[in-house]
Amino acid sequence: MNRNINTWGRRGLIATFAAIALAVAGGAGHAQDYPTKAVQLFAPSAGGSGDWAARVLAEGLEKELGQPFVVENRSNLVGIEAVTKAEPDGYTLLFYGSGLWMFPLLQPDVATYDTLRDLQPITTIAGSPSILAVNTDLGIETVEDLIAYAKESPGKLTYSAGQVGSAHHRAGELFKTRAGDLDIRYIPYKGSGQAITAAVSGEVMVTFGTIGLLQPHVDSGRLEMLAVMANERSPLVPDLRSITEAGVTDAEAASAQVLWAPAGVPQDIVNRLNQAAVNFLNSPEAQKTFRGRGLDAEASTPDEVVAILKSEIERGKKIAEEFNTAAK
Repeated sequence: MNRNINTWGRRGLIATFAAIALAVAGGAGHAQDYPTKAVQLFAPSAGGSGDWAARVLAEGLEKELGQPFVVENRSNLVGIEAVTKAEPDGYTLLFYGSGLWMFPLLQPDVATYDTLRDLQPITTIAGSPSILAVNTDLGIETVEDLIAYAKESPGKLTYSAGQVGSAHHRAGELFKTRAGDLDIRYIPYKGSGQAITAAVSGEVMVTFGTIGLLQPHVDSGRLEMLAVMANERSPLVPDLRSITEAGVTDAEAASAQVLWAPAGVPQDIVNRLNQAAVNFLNSPEAQKTFRGRGLDAEASTPDEVVAILKSEIERGKKIAEEFNTAAK
């Protein structure tokens, strides 16, 4: 992922060398024959960018490791709980983004897991900045006009995004607060695909999503992208202004997809999975496939994921405090 998108970007070459070093250090006791059967990979609801990326990764890991990686779509806590309670043998994995570590911060009374305690990261997979878009029937073409409309008509607008804590939900709430406490109501959907469909149909007028999911509807004339939720423009859509350029600061939000295993998985299996993912993600085929969908594909070491995750959780605590205060 490009450094201008978020802090999850890592150089593929560095990740490759690091993965090799991990594999050598970790030994091959458990990983010599792993995997010997199909691996179950839980992913978000069907239709979103996370589901698509999980399926691309599954195909890549099958080629690298020689066994089927079967994607099963589960929404909200179902897939997460299945993995945290699974046998830590490498045959039950989770593909999930920032909603995984944001959900316990936003709804601590509901979450049944602790991300760093109950899960073992394998590698980052792909990421993309959240994009602010509107239904063209609204007749708005700039962020400034959207803010003015929301202030003139408080409570009239709604926005769609995936589940609570997802990157796009976070983007929507950050936009509302940073743009002057706008009265725009959040309408949650099972996944980003459904959220964007709601904006296309006119159920809501504002939405947040990835470039790959939004672009077809922009091309058809149903949606208009207004800004990338980042401090700088994204090379994925260089002509689209950043939200900072539009005068809304400290509102950056991006999706980052991560491959996880249950805590306690043997280190050599973690290393084997990491190296297989690195090999696939660094291939020209994978780079082209992900970029064609508006995603940056880059791998990282497990230790890098943990380090960045700790930083993201600290930032998330501040965001969660703002959300919870605003909700009272």
